[in-house]
Amino acid sequence: MKKKFFLLILLAFFACKKNELEPKPKACFSFSPDNGLKTGDTLKFSNCSENATSYFWDFGDSTSSLEKIPTHIFEKSGNFKIILSAKYKNYVDTISKYAFINVLKPKACFLYSPVTGLRTGDTLKFTNCSENATSFLWDFGDGKTSTDKTPNHFFMYSGNYNVKLTSANDNSTDSITKVVVINPKPDNILYHKLEPQVSLYSVRYYYLPVTLNPYCNYVIPFPEDSSTSYSFDVNGDSINDFKITASHSAITNDNCGHCNYHFEYNISISSLSTNDSIGYKTDETTFGFGYSLFNNLVYTSGITLSVSYPCNGGVSLGFSDSYIAFKLKNNYGWIHIYSADNNGIVISEFAINLTDYNPIKAGQME
Repeated sequence: MKKKFFLLILLAFFACKKNELEPKPKACFSFSPDNGLKTGDTLKFSNCSENATSYFWDFGDSTSSLEKIPTHIFEKSGNFKIILSAKYKNYVDTISKYAFINVLKPKACFLYSPVTGLRTGDTLKFTNCSENATSFLWDFGDGKTSTDKTPNHFFMYSGNYNVKLTSANDNSTDSITKVVVINPKPDNILYHKLEPQVSLYSVRYYYLPVTLNPYCNYVIPFPEDSSTSYSFDVNGDSINDFKITASHSAITNDNCGHCNYHFEYNISISSLSTNDSIGYKTDETTFGFGYSLFNNLVYTSGITLSVSYPCNGGVSLGFSDSYIAFKLKNNYGWIHIYSADNNGIVISEFAINLTDYNPIKAGQME
């Protein structure tokens, strides 16, 4: 019994000695560069740990590594606590160091080509030479923007455009503006004079009062509502683009005291394709566009001018000599009309600028 007890004590003694003799890990590391660090810099680590067989790196920015000698890039600024855990069997030793990551102020910079001789529709290629920036906003000065680092852009209309680049990072922003001069391409105007001119008349109304009760609520018109129209091709491709319609319509009217019909005369122009549109100005009540037709216009599939005949007869169509603006795909043009006998219109001529995006003025023929 005494021998067994002695053997147990001896085994425990040697086990303790073995544990004391077994090497324990010692965590150790350094990194470079160790000062002047900024976002985007690559940190190179040196692992000087001893008696370790595995490693765990915690970089303090929610990322980690199991490599013995890793590299790391910090995307954001701050003071990051880097922890290395060195392990051997069940033994672990840790060491920590701080890395201060600074964010330098961004410096906006850009170039573009070609620099001279730019015309409408030409593609500009932008080169972004900004420094210390992680995001970008381009304002091309024509209502268009981009967040691409190196965008391409073209201008539809001639003019001087202030192109602005704003470069930013987590710390601040910087911007730079350059003036880009866009010249118009030569006009290519297709002019057409209608010979003979096209007249659009609709049948005037005659009415026959019929008293059906003491209040004379309605009458029977004769003849029925009528209209006439003309469709035409403006760019010479043998496909009709627009249609102008003149029409009369009748509206019951009890305000005249004679139980008469109240007549309305309508002139409408509509596009025949989804690529075509009619221009108008929101503050205009007639078709009288006497300015550069493409400026400050709203384009739609069709517009209508309505004029009411008063109860006692006589009417003015509200215009005598007018131009209608239109847009066909990327081309602008005009249609010349005037009133005839207060009961119709005459279409006399039209023109279109076949150079994409180039403007045209009312009446411009070359």
